[in-house]
Amino acid sequence: MKLSKKMIAVLATTACFATSASAELITNGGFETGDLNGWTTGNFVTTNFDGYVTSGNYSLYMGCVGDLCSTSQTIATTAGASYTFSFDYGSDGAQPNEFIARFGGVDVFHTVNDPTNTRPGFMHESFTVLASSTSTLVEFLGRNDPAYQALDNVSVVPAASVVPEPGALALLLAGLAGLGLSKRRKT
Repeated sequence: MKLSKKMIAVLATTACFATSASAELITNGGFETGDLNGWTTGNFVTTNFDGYVTSGNYSLYMGCVGDLCSTSQTIATTAGASYTFSFDYGSDGAQPNEFIARFGGVDVFHTVNDPTNTRPGFMHESFTVLASSTSTLVEFLGRNDPAYQALDNVSVVPAASVVPEPGALALLLAGLAGLGLSKRRKT
């Protein structure tokens, strides 16, 4: 009985040192390389037009006229796993305009003729999405005939899950070793 109480104490201590794991899956999501490194793109422009960026020096500006143009990136995912897909979107409210964000071919955000002027600020959008295969296409489509829309801070990370830190695992192993020595001494 005493052994199980000690085990519970060790496990409870280990849980206190657990954190959520997150590993960024998007390459150059803030466009801070100053180019479209990591992205497959059509008629898009990347620069710091008028200083409208969420952070850093660059963002992606979409100024396609008459039709949607796209930029995309294929990322490695785990089929059936949940991810947090987020980005910052800016529009000047000029019309006609359209903006679509897709994860694995599914529209997660779509706006048409949005009159909202979100610049110089941006709107932060965040979605929990499910991967259906081991590779997933992250895609943005945009059109703004008279001006530009902006995209910054694109991110895809595994959905929050509690994973012990390496230090917590070491603590757990030390506790288990101590329990083993304690049991050995009593016999």
